[in-house]
Amino acid sequence: MKQFQFSIILILITSFFYISCKNAIQQQSKPDESLIDPKELNAQFLDSIYLKNLTSQYPFLKNHASEIEAFYFKRNYQLVWFNNSGIIEQASLFVNQLQSTKLELTDSIAGVSITRNMYEALEANSLPAGQWKTLDVLLTNAFLDYADKKWKGMNETSAADLGWYIKRKRLNTAELLDSVTSDPLFLTYYKPLNKQYELLRQYLVRLKMVETKGGLPIIDTLKRSFRIGDTSYAIINIRRWLYKTGFLLNMDTTSKRYDDTLKNSIRILQNSLGLEEDGVTGKALISRMNIPLKERMQQILINLERLRWIETSDTGRHILINIPRFMLYAYQNDTLDWQCNVVVGTTQNKTTIFNGTIRYVVLNPYWNIPNSILFKEVIPGYRKDKNYFLKHNMEVLGPGNVPVKPEDVKWTKYNEDNCPYMVRQLPGKDNPLGVVKFLFPNSYNIYLHDSPSKQYFEKNKRTFSHGCIRVGEPIKLMQWVLQKDRQVTPDKIKSIFASGKETYITLQRGVPVTIAYFTAWVDETGHINFADDVYKLDDAMKKVLFKEPDYNI
Repeated sequence: MKQFQFSIILILITSFFYISCKNAIQQQSKPDESLIDPKELNAQFLDSIYLKNLTSQYPFLKNHASEIEAFYFKRNYQLVWFNNSGIIEQASLFVNQLQSTKLELTDSIAGVSITRNMYEALEANSLPAGQWKTLDVLLTNAFLDYADKKWKGMNETSAADLGWYIKRKRLNTAELLDSVTSDPLFLTYYKPLNKQYELLRQYLVRLKMVETKGGLPIIDTLKRSFRIGDTSYAIINIRRWLYKTGFLLNMDTTSKRYDDTLKNSIRILQNSLGLEEDGVTGKALISRMNIPLKERMQQILINLERLRWIETSDTGRHILINIPRFMLYAYQNDTLDWQCNVVVGTTQNKTTIFNGTIRYVVLNPYWNIPNSILFKEVIPGYRKDKNYFLKHNMEVLGPGNVPVKPEDVKWTKYNEDNCPYMVRQLPGKDNPLGVVKFLFPNSYNIYLHDSPSKQYFEKNKRTFSHGCIRVGEPIKLMQWVLQKDRQVTPDKIKSIFASGKETYITLQRGVPVTIAYFTAWVDETGHINFADDVYKLDDAMKKVLFKEPDYNI
């Protein structure tokens, strides 16, 4: 009898858990009704079978099929772009935004033509009955594709393959879609892209208009250069080129004389191209002016893609280093405080593109010589001259940082991968790091530093380092970085420098730094800037973005 009662109890317990689990499963798979406003329920709904049939009918829906299904499921398959009164206001705003994608995106939105045609038919009251359900799904797909391509850009893996390791922004496109359809004004104020993106996009529109009106004139290269006082028919084309690209405000483009107005415009152009600002239209400048308009437009498209990958804006103090322009820019919020020249890595020792936060300022730094430099430069020098370490103010440290004599080390036993010794250069005027360095911990062993080789900062092309970044005005950068730290007074800095001892200063608040690669941008004066593709990263991007050799912008 007791055994029978126990069996009954066991069955009841089992049944209870089965019912509980079943209810839990049903609750998990139930649509999220919190997203549905009962007042806006439509008379008709989609269902999963309808969506699957549409995917078969329109294959381009497959790319976002799972997202579309999940989004409609959460809404209990309530339509997104329609309510009881018809199509919502946001639909027209979104369709208008789609108009620009042909120019600024190298890969068009999936099904954009079909979607636009159906929308126009709806506006003209000629859309067949029942097709508005299809239009709803097509608009949803177009939005997801638009958000991916314009606001996010290519995936993170592809960007890394192209040498870009800056942390990517995160966007949840399904949440954005819910925001768009619930807030009529969302698309008017939502700005997920860096403000530089819109400036550069507007300039692309300008160049497109120039293209439709005959393009840019070719500058005659038979004459070596043009300067003040010269007269030539080629100067007419120089003036026209400058006017069409926004560097000459004077509408008189018929003068053959090289006057002061033209000289000043040329100097602005030279600055925008990273050339010496001598006001002379020389061979280097003319060759850049004669770069085909299509190539310049593609260059802008490449940099628009890069701008999709970064955060919309920075607040507080932050530093941007643009490798192709060899410049450091120090910002306070969105305002440029100051800028200076930098030296970046050679084409063999490229500076890595990434971002981090400056945590330490090091005064009187040692230079810990990387093993790659040690075995390619230092050890060969030591074999030729046994006083090499002494002459270069270097010391050898063994395990536990114990000093070791260079002659006591059998260097032939070691290479870059297995050397247990560290070689460093002592602080001093000849130290390659100068008197200060700026550390932002990273896995690439990249940092900013002073340099005793000041002559390199005056060159137009500044690719001379082993990968780290040499700063043209290191003391000014130090003062700017430390200005918020009241504990580090000028007298204290002076005392540390005088001591000659390596000293770490930990920042109370880190300063973000981004090492980027932009070959096209619009500066604070509103002028377009182009830089040479020093690391050939634009060339790599072209192969990805412009797969067809005859790509037509």
